[in-house]
Amino acid sequence: MSRLTILTDEEQNEFDYPPTLSPDAKALCFSITKELESKINHLRTPTNKVGFLIQYGYFKACKRFFVVNRFRQEDIEYAARLLGISLRKIDFSQYKKKIPIDHQDAILKLLDYRPFDENIELWIEKEVRQRVEHFIDPREVFFEILHLLHGQRIEIPSYHRLAESITRYYIDYEDKLIKIIDERLDTLNQ
Repeated sequence: MSRLTILTDEEQNEFDYPPTLSPDAKALCFSITKELESKINHLRTPTNKVGFLIQYGYFKACKRFFVVNRFRQEDIEYAARLLGISLRKIDFSQYKKKIPIDHQDAILKLLDYRPFDENIELWIEKEVRQRVEHFIDPREVFFEILHLLHGQRIEIPSYHRLAESITRYYIDYEDKLIKIIDERLDTLNQ
């Protein structure tokens, strides 16, 4: 099944990579509250501390998490400077497997958001199906789903995950319509 092109390549890249934050936005998203400071202070390594703060800042900015190899160097430097950590002490090759996922769970709780899990995915699929059946443009469906997730304080998944769901329901609905047309044509031809 080929996926519908909902966003342009440039828009997909913009969606799938951390935002480029202005100095004011960066200061706001990476601001360290007492509760955040407490969480960071309980982490053991400088890498974990910086990784946690970067994920926190990105999530505040766009309600999404990103893979470590997409962290922006200027944001790594900014977070390290805020925490008073030397860049030489940071090794993101050690920030993998369960550590980022544990940090994401903690950030969701800290910011009172829900994860995009199987239950949310079922709800979103129902929402997508309804929109597809009303012949709403795939791009419009995509943005309506983002709006729903944001309004319900739910983590926003990757472009790929949303696009797959939207594509699946467009293809299923198209198949359903073709079957109805074929059945009616068969009835007329008899």
